[in-house]
Amino acid sequence: DTWVAPGCSPVAYLDTLGFLDEHVLAVHAVQCTADDIARLRQSGCTVVLCPRSNRAVGVGDPPIAALHAAGVPLALGTDSLASAPTLSMFDEMADAIGPPDVPWSGGNRPRESREEWSG
Repeated sequence: DTWVAPGCSPVAYLDTLGFLDEHVLAVHAVQCTADDIARLRQSGCTVVLCPRSNRAVGVGDPPIAALHAAGVPLALGTDSLASAPTLSMFDEMADAIGPPDVPWSGGNRPRESREEWSG
């Protein structure tokens, strides 16, 4: 038997398997569609954001404003030393938020304003 790709997003696939629930931590969530966000919200999953890791490996940024607006619980993580210089949550927070007077962080990486993050 050969595994065949399901033809849907990882979030949709896990949802069809009945895997998603309030005990699941969905780490990164960088390429979620609106449907994926709705599935995460409905299942009660928490999304763990790892912005320094995402930037280091070049996978993009998660739709933080959309996740927050949908009511998906969010947490912050460091991932690992393979993709971040430290495991310090303070370093992760500082990089994620950036200076209060500049609407980006991490080497001029554009993102939503801090007001959009906090709702």
